[in-house]
Amino acid sequence: MRFLVLLLGLLALAEPALAKPKVAVAPFKGDKNNKVADAIAEALAGSAKVTDPKATAKAIEKLDLGKELDVSEAKKLGKKLEVDAVVQGKLDKDGKNQTLKVAIFLKGKDEAVRFTVQFTKVNDKFREDVSGIIVKKLDTGDDDDTKKRRLSDNDDGDKKKRRNGDDDDDTKKKRRVADGGDDDGDTKVRKKKKKKRANDDDDGVAGPRKVAARVDFGAFGGVRRLTYSSEMTGPRPVGTRTLAAHIEGEIYPFAFGNQKGGAAGIGFAGEFEKTVGLSITIPGTSTAVPIDQGHFSVGARYRISVGAKTAIVIGTDFSKRRYVADRSDLAAPTDLDAPDVSYTAVIPNVGFSTLVSPTIALWARGGGMLILDTGSIQEKTNYGAAKVFGLEARLGTDIAFSERVGLRLGGTDHVAKLTADSAT
Repeated sequence: MRFLVLLLGLLALAEPALAKPKVAVAPFKGDKNNKVADAIAEALAGSAKVTDPKATAKAIEKLDLGKELDVSEAKKLGKKLEVDAVVQGKLDKDGKNQTLKVAIFLKGKDEAVRFTVQFTKVNDKFREDVSGIIVKKLDTGDDDDTKKRRLSDNDDGDKKKRRNGDDDDDTKKKRRVADGGDDDGDTKVRKKKKKKRANDDDDGVAGPRKVAARVDFGAFGGVRRLTYSSEMTGPRPVGTRTLAAHIEGEIYPFAFGNQKGGAAGIGFAGEFEKTVGLSITIPGTSTAVPIDQGHFSVGARYRISVGAKTAIVIGTDFSKRRYVADRSDLAAPTDLDAPDVSYTAVIPNVGFSTLVSPTIALWARGGGMLILDTGSIQEKTNYGAAKVFGLEARLGTDIAFSERVGLRLGGTDHVAKLTADSAT
């Protein structure tokens, strides 16, 4: 009697393992005459109780379901046919190459399990491969994402082993590669990406303020005016409009390679501008006098990052600026009653730049001109000794088209005031 009870108990335990799952194979989209679906249904017959595509199609029609089933429709179909899973596919053909995307709707699951296979012919190997995959999915209920989660869970177990010192040499080596300890190709790429993320701005873009070197070249359009403020009658106010070639740049030699630290903020700057074809007409005449107008400057910079998007730049420039008329063709040099200037100045300045979008930055800079020399305007034949000071202000925007190319738009205002000493 005890033997009989034990035997029945073993049979009861074995029954679930021996029972074949019930599977309904629906017609595949793009599968003419159900050629592929029928082949898979036949291959599955050895491992499952199969409802073939023809019978499944009739049930779909009776239930008024769509040709492409969703989870809720598959549940209705599975309940109607009393199956454990519904298999549905989509076939795409590209010449001889064919791609089959399979969805398996498992009983009690809220998401379909999916996989994709590529093949050229429906042969025995194709039948064996696809039916084998479906059977495995029926057993585990895993799609690719689920496998990744299982691997992650296994990794947790491996981590516990690692803490207990249970890893063998091969496992340790593999783990070093995964953690970045071995310099294989994939690890190098991960390191580079990690380094780039660490040095980028918070919004993921290295903005214009981050550049280690910058060179701007283009055109400049401006107006120069000479005005007088005096109770005495002076020369007529004159002015010139001009176009000029302009080039300027900055370099931060210790910032190459996105290096950090105080030295990365040290930089140098330079600027050169020269008018082309500028002349001035003597007031009251038609005589045009050529003008040599231009300037250059060199200076030092120190850039300080403030937050993720803003930088403050402190600097000092040595600058020379000239506006000199060529009077060689005039009957008398005094026919043009406008003094030449050739300023030499030291300009302490401070500026800032800030990102307003990943590709657009606003910038501004201002400074005081400590004028060391003015040229002939302070000679006794002109205005003589005088007190001179000046201001410089700049404002603009940088637009980045790529990491190396962008557009700078800006405006500049230079104001120099000369107060003549009445005693001279």
